[in-house]
Amino acid sequence: MNGIEIKMRIKMKVGLMALVLMAGLGFAEDEDDDHAEMKDFLGGVYGGRGQYTMAGSIATGEGGVIMKRGSVWLTPRGQYQKVGSVYLTPNGGVVTRSGHTFIDDNEVTVKAGSTYTGNGQTTTTAGSVVLKPRGASK
Repeated sequence: MNGIEIKMRIKMKVGLMALVLMAGLGFAEDEDDDHAEMKDFLGGVYGGRGQYTMAGSIATGEGGVIMKRGSVWLTPRGQYQKVGSVYLTPNGGVVTRSGHTFIDDNEVTVKAGSTYTGNGQTTTTAGSVVLKPRGASK
């Protein structure tokens, strides 16, 4: 093997390592986006109560398991579908998101940092945990 071949192999290995690292960073960003979207769904859209613990696209809590697949959330209350900035609810209702505000037929919920406030109740998120008031019912 001559010097040129060695340099080419080194460049190829460095290029492959860079691709692997970039792919890993992309997955981390996707997971962060999914995590944030799940928090927003639990805090601003879904009316379950109690504590939920998130792992990837799944949240488990007192009210059961919630799974996110693409733009669909499967919940104990039925299926929610996100279309753009609108969430279609199982009962035919609509929750519209505008920035940090979630609006449905009966209430407005506002997100400020890790807190969602609306309908006289506050939901708090910390890491992978979402705490909702026990009396919450949307």
